[in-house]
Amino acid sequence: MVDAFFDAVEGAAVADDERGRLHALEPRLRGAAEHVASVGVPDSIHHDDLHAWNICVGAGGCRVIDWGDSSVANPLFSLGVPLAHGAPREPAGDAYLEPWTAFATRRELDAAVPDALLLARLTGVLKWAVLYSGLPEDERGGYDDVIELRLRGLLELACA
Repeated sequence: MVDAFFDAVEGAAVADDERGRLHALEPRLRGAAEHVASVGVPDSIHHDDLHAWNICVGAGGCRVIDWGDSSVANPLFSLGVPLAHGAPREPAGDAYLEPWTAFATRRELDAAVPDALLLARLTGVLKWAVLYSGLPEDERGGYDDVIELRLRGLLELACA
């Protein structure tokens, strides 16, 4: 994942200083990937667009919709979007993490969340690199800066 991410960085329209700062994150990103993998939560479905508008609540309960941005990846990455959209870390995070305690302790999961959130930014960049590369020129309007914005978001999160 980290190697593919840096391939996407090379093709992005970011300033040279930003590209340099992104490359300087490589050891941290590799360490984050190793840490999250070591927790033992198996790859599963990663929604990558899990926010309030993609959750329908009705008499039959809740339904998560719009799986078009999903992939097979570490499911802890799916916390990235709701937390970036201002969802409270608790109780939403607690409810999301509870089922994964079958694979790791709650303490291990909590310790992995910051690294998972950082890596979730990578999956967003990779997703858009694939989507954008497949769009015909006449359909790219409005998406021209999405990868660069996500890269800058990664830099902001990494430097916070």
